[in-house]
Amino acid sequence: MNTRFRWALRVVALGAVLITMTWLTVGTQGVFASPDESANAFFARTFAETGSMVASEPLNAVAQGVIHPRSMIAPGTAILPTSFLGFPFVSGGLRYIFGEFIQYFFTPIIAALAIAALWWTVRKLSNNELLADCSAFFALIHPAFWYYGARVMMPNVAFVSMLMVGVAAFVLACSKRSSIIGFIAGLIFATGLTMRLVEAPMMMAVVAVVLVAYRKSLPWKVLCGVAIGGAIVLGAYLVGNSALYGSALTTGYTLPDARSTTDAVVAISPIASIGHLLLPFGFHPRAMVTNVFHYGWWLYPVSSTLAVIGAWFAWTAKEHRKAWRTFVVCLGVAAVWMAVVYGSWSVADNPDPKAITIGNSHVRYWLPLFFASSVLVALGVLRIRKKMTHGLKSTVGSIMLVVIIATLSAQTVFLGSDGLIAARAAAIASIEKRAGVLADTEYNAVVIVDRADKYLFPYRRVIVPLRSDSTYAAMPMLAPIVPLYYFGITFPQSDLEYLNSEKLGAMGLSISPVVTIQDETLYRIQLK
Repeated sequence: MNTRFRWALRVVALGAVLITMTWLTVGTQGVFASPDESANAFFARTFAETGSMVASEPLNAVAQGVIHPRSMIAPGTAILPTSFLGFPFVSGGLRYIFGEFIQYFFTPIIAALAIAALWWTVRKLSNNELLADCSAFFALIHPAFWYYGARVMMPNVAFVSMLMVGVAAFVLACSKRSSIIGFIAGLIFATGLTMRLVEAPMMMAVVAVVLVAYRKSLPWKVLCGVAIGGAIVLGAYLVGNSALYGSALTTGYTLPDARSTTDAVVAISPIASIGHLLLPFGFHPRAMVTNVFHYGWWLYPVSSTLAVIGAWFAWTAKEHRKAWRTFVVCLGVAAVWMAVVYGSWSVADNPDPKAITIGNSHVRYWLPLFFASSVLVALGVLRIRKKMTHGLKSTVGSIMLVVIIATLSAQTVFLGSDGLIAARAAAIASIEKRAGVLADTEYNAVVIVDRADKYLFPYRRVIVPLRSDSTYAAMPMLAPIVPLYYFGITFPQSDLEYLNSEKLGAMGLSISPVVTIQDETLYRIQLK
């Protein structure tokens, strides 16, 4: 194939996917599909504007800390991030330097760099340009990478991408025996790790495998450079963590909150032992098998099957035997770790708990494995093609297989109840709901919501959810001093009468409808 034509195909494929990654964000006015994204966007902006990740809510002194959206916590009158700090820190820092737009394009940009880094690394280590092309292509169109690349304020694609760029820098450092490049690789690795610090045990295990396998050939000065660069970033992170949460090892997941109702907080906090630290969701073999089947194979059976076939070819390879076997062992270690840790967690992000969709958290948690296994998918396709005796048939068969994988990937990413098409439609609908609520509430109002916090905050102060003892306890304290509302499901008349006569009536409060917006209604809660 002509070199120019090959480069044109690379650019077109990369550009097409990256454009679709921005499609969910452009024109949706800062509305995101999840509270995690909304929180990351808020704290990135807060950091860019104030140099801090602390927001203040004085009313929490009265409301006992319940005024804050999901994915945030409120110890005292401060509002803090629940998630790890690396992602909002990096995207907020870039926003401060380059402007607001870069905050929302950081994930697609770093994703593009990761694909380029994967291509370069595979070609460098295997001396096989076609394998590099296929590896990069299959990583680019894997549904997990593609979909969460479009969820631009989620940290998962940025985390994986930083690791991949760090791997490429490390390979370059070893080939040139450069401690300076090794130092840069350490900075990149550690910056990525600050976005998903929970993956540190897995990364340490993978690093141990590589160090054992190549203990005689890895340049010590490169390893020292990596260690120093990583230590600088992680040291700074722990200092910042201590300043924010009061302890270097405390996070938003483990810090006590006035309302600890999310599954993540309940499962992780408090960490009383090493066992709970390593297995925050416990050890549940049946759930592991079910989740691995559903989210490791069922959503993308062709790619996952080819990855297993590719693993066999890699293990039995005669050329680059040591490198392939080390790679397979690293993926095996990562796969076991992720299956045990995240597979034991039964979580339903979709309103339908039985739905198996790409929007479930297991998909993004296992993203590092999916991304790395794209090399095995590529190897499987190329080895199967090589074993086919007829040249034309093998070429046509390979093209058809690639088209099938790409089509199935696009279908998984765009269609379904939480595919990108549905997610964009929901974002557009949320814009209308937000406009309606803002038009009919005072600027200083507090709005109780069930799911609308992700688009109402920070335009209005929010409490989540309505059906909570702490929410009901805060209502009599807030109603006399600020306008108080509920925005959510439209109550049947019988429910409204029950609230007025018993639940709220007993507190000296009443609730009345203000306006219905699409399928939800805004209610005013006030003193009788």
